[in-house]
Amino acid sequence: MKLSLLIAVSLTCQLGAAAETSGRIQFGGVPVELTLKAVSEHTLCVQTAPVDENGAPVQLPTSPILAPIPTTGHLSIQEVGAPASNHAASVSLRQLAGEKELVAGPYRVSIKPNPLAITVLRSDGTRVQQLTFENSDGTN
Repeated sequence: MKLSLLIAVSLTCQLGAAAETSGRIQFGGVPVELTLKAVSEHTLCVQTAPVDENGAPVQLPTSPILAPIPTTGHLSIQEVGAPASNHAASVSLRQLAGEKELVAGPYRVSIKPNPLAITVLRSDGTRVQQLTFENSDGTN
């Protein structure tokens, strides 16, 4: 039985380019918080939320169309090389100076800052999915 990982993307800020300036993660020129949540054993949710001038994620109004995505706790996420006790059902980043690697159950997640790219690999190194947010306007 083959395992697959679906990445659900919720973009909660203006559409546009993703960029990294002074380590801050940006999307469409707006500083954002990037969150990876373990939704199930085989599903990660990738979400961006704009950050206010104090560095806190902006609480957006609830959508009547989009349902909230619950975190089940079936899959834990941790940084590669971190102690086993240092894991959570979600990871949030506002700054990314260089590539960051995470382990999410049987998957490895690589996050690169410029252009912002998120790659999910199986334990044998085969790519499951890659999202790249280009530094130019257009469809991302």
